Amino acid sequence: SRRSEVPFTPFDETVGAVGELLKAGKIKQWGVSNENAVGICKLLEACERLGVQKPVTIQNDFSLLHRKFEEDGTAEACSPLHSGVTGGIALLAYGALAGGTLAGKYTKVSG
Repeated sequence: SRRSEVPFTPFDETVGAVGELLKAGKIKQWGVSNENAVGICKLLEACERLGVQKPVTIQNDFSLLHRKFEEDGTAEACSPLHSGVTGGIALLAYGALAGGTLAGKYTKVSG
């Protein structure tokens, strides 16, 4: 999984390493996490250029309160139309309950 917190690692280097793992049979599929629309587009371009299988998943923060995945164009970049991945790049959302806020963890109980 490529993490966008390591911006100094070039996309070609990351994709090349993943390609070697795929070719060696050490992994069958791969994904990214905490990536944005621009990062997804650059990553997909590197996959095309190097002939490496595209990622099948993206793990980003997403909930009713945190909708950046939709708002910044990342969801569109992951769609089958834009990504070229059959079925698109699947979102594995973390933080779906917004740290407990949506589950009522911080609701003040009177009594």
